[in-house]
Amino acid sequence: MPSFAQYVSNGWVTSTGPLLLLHALPAAAAIPRPPIITTAACTVDYYPRLVELSSTIFRLCNDCASHEAESERGDAPSSIACCMAEPWCAGGEEQARAAVQGVIAETWKLLNREVCCSCAEHEESLTTMANLCLNLARVIHCIYQDGDGITTPTHRMKRMVKDLLFNPIL
Repeated sequence: MPSFAQYVSNGWVTSTGPLLLLHALPAAAAIPRPPIITTAACTVDYYPRLVELSSTIFRLCNDCASHEAESERGDAPSSIACCMAEPWCAGGEEQARAAVQGVIAETWKLLNREVCCSCAEHEESLTTMANLCLNLARVIHCIYQDGDGITTPTHRMKRMVKDLLFNPIL
């Protein structure tokens, strides 16, 4: 089992966030990126920080909503399971959930700061990418706030989707 820090630093890649954003903005390839980081053991391609931060929110919100179901099925450990395995998390699942919620809040602060910096540059492609990343994080946080709104949507979530699609804004 990875440490909590290792999980958070790698978990965002498995969140589907980068894939969704790649398909949402084909022009994302035009965004300037640092060179590829290469070591003897592996090659790591760099994602823009906006993608990383919004995808981290995606992963952690998903973990908070689906931890129990995934642990019952014996799936790979979630951020909550990794946190509970840490020596500093002696309070069990409740303390682990609080720690993960704290990381989500801190990631929101970083994402908002990054969006402000990107939009301040007034480059249209960066502003578009910043808004896409911000909106992805907003939607994901909303979908997962009352549990797993994708696989087991609540009545409230179904009503919100119907209101969004079928009720006009007055």
